[in-house]
Amino acid sequence: LGYDESIRSLVPEGYESNASPARADSTVVASLRSIDEFPSLRAAPDVNNNKSVLRLARSAFLETQTVDNNTPLVNPMTIHVLNFVLFPSTSIVDGGSPQGFPIFGADVVSLPGNKHLVALDFQPILKVGESASPKTLLPKRYIAFEERLRDLHTKYEKSLPWGGDIPPAAQRFFSPYALWTRLADEDAMKTVQSTVLDAFKDYIDVYHDLMKSVQADVDSGRLEFEDDRDNHVMEGQHDYLNY
Repeated sequence: LGYDESIRSLVPEGYESNASPARADSTVVASLRSIDEFPSLRAAPDVNNNKSVLRLARSAFLETQTVDNNTPLVNPMTIHVLNFVLFPSTSIVDGGSPQGFPIFGADVVSLPGNKHLVALDFQPILKVGESASPKTLLPKRYIAFEERLRDLHTKYEKSLPWGGDIPPAAQRFFSPYALWTRLADEDAMKTVQSTVLDAFKDYIDVYHDLMKSVQADVDSGRLEFEDDRDNHVMEGQHDYLNY
């Protein structure tokens, strides 16, 4: 996405991080960052367009730290939680119809005892039947990206086996290409540091390429871009956040 530390965070000052004592020898530290600038998606210099097809990136990270000689230390076998999401614009329109692109979502929860919960997905926000292409995750013109995603899911689903039933209220927010797993064997941490990381990189690469293609279509006029307004796409993102 072309992110660097110079990009302004949208999180209000004083809310970027917080710490709370957990036990006598440890502290839980939470960090939050949110941005709405994506240099790698900017239009070409000869294109007069400042409409970004990504409207928000947000990361929330919680970790348990101990202190040794005033130096914070991180124990990988304690509680750690990462939530990372990319929200596409709700203003993208094709022939008058708002386009409900999925949210990119990544969650990794590490618990004591070398237990880990992982979810990676292009998370749909439209209810069944609301999409212009109800049988596919993406609009038909972007089917090549869905095929890439399908191949990645096939690549990783054996090494990251399905983690069990998803609550009915959350099922609409999981695509057929979701990687949802529970890791608890002696190699679980190694799997998180290798296979899970590789899957995250591969999934986000496809999502980034998808957004670049959508941005190019907006810049060229093949897709329209309307001001944010209430529509079923915005409602779907609100449903996702409220859940």
